[in-house]
Amino acid sequence: MPDILTVAECRQHLTGGGVGRFLFVEPGRGPVAIPVNFGMDGDDVVFRTGSGGSVSAGLHERRVSFDVDHLDAALGEGWSVLVTGKAQVITDPAGRARAEALNIEPWAGGKKPIYVRLAARQITGRRIRITR
Repeated sequence: MPDILTVAECRQHLTGGGVGRFLFVEPGRGPVAIPVNFGMDGDDVVFRTGSGGSVSAGLHERRVSFDVDHLDAALGEGWSVLVTGKAQVITDPAGRARAEALNIEPWAGGKKPIYVRLAARQITGRRIRITR
């Protein structure tokens, strides 16, 4: 049975960064989820992506989401946090410097020169425990 997480509990799960999924509607395809490494800047999710990819096409001031979760099958428990808002490519020098200071390193490799900021408008989450 899921328990609702408070916004503070959701933020606590996001604080360490890690890997999450950027969720958006890709023109001509529909809803997609792209795994990315991320960091937090206040309530905003920041991640890196390559140039010319589908992530850039999914921005343009549309509502998007970002999902992070942790599941432990052996213990039968976990949590999931969903951040919803609008994302944009970080272009201003001060914003880019803040993003670079987060030291987000893509583990999938390749060049990821573009930083994206998702400004959170809503943060929700659930804690899941399997009862047997």
